[in-house]
Amino acid sequence: MKDSFIKIYYPYFYGSIGQRRLLSFLQNKPMKLLIDEQEILSSNDDKLIITNKRIILTEDKLTTSIFHENISSVQYRMQEIKLFLWLSILFAVIAFGFGIADIEQNQKMPFVTYSILIGLAFLVLWLYSKKKDVKISSDGGASMHIALSSLKDADIYHFVDTLQQAKDDRIMVISK
Repeated sequence: MKDSFIKIYYPYFYGSIGQRRLLSFLQNKPMKLLIDEQEILSSNDDKLIITNKRIILTEDKLTTSIFHENISSVQYRMQEIKLFLWLSILFAVIAFGFGIADIEQNQKMPFVTYSILIGLAFLVLWLYSKKKDVKISSDGGASMHIALSSLKDADIYHFVDTLQQAKDDRIMVISK
C-alpha cells in the first residue's frame, strides 16, 4: 500500500534512486539527484556522491555541488608534521649516544629511558598527524575540501580516477 501511494502521489520518490531521495527528504539531508542523473560512486555514508553530471558533497548543514564541466582542478594532498619525525629521530640518536656512554661507564642513567619514551611519543604524534584530503576546484570559484584520512591511497586514487573519467564522459556528452 505504501509503495503504491508513493508511486502514484510522489513519483519523484519511486524506484531505487527515488527511495534514496525519500530517505534524504525524511532525514532532512539536502541531497537531490536530477531527474536524468545517475549515481556512479558514493562514499562517506553518502556524504560524497559522484554522478554522471556532477559531484555532490553534503556536510553538516552545507551541500556543495559542482558540475563536471566546471571542475578546473583536482588536487590530492597528504600532509604531515615532519617536525615530530625529526624530533623522534633526534631523541633516538640521543638515547643511542647516551646508551653507549652508559655501557662504557657501567652505570645506568634514566635519561636514556626518558629519551626513548619521548622519541616514541614524537613518533606516535607524527603517525597521527598525517592527513589526506582532496581539493576539487571549479572555474566559478567554489571548491570542495574532502577529508579522506581513513581511506587507503589506492581507494583515493580510484576516487580521483572515477571523478576524472566522469568529467571526461560529461564533456563528451556536452560536446555532441
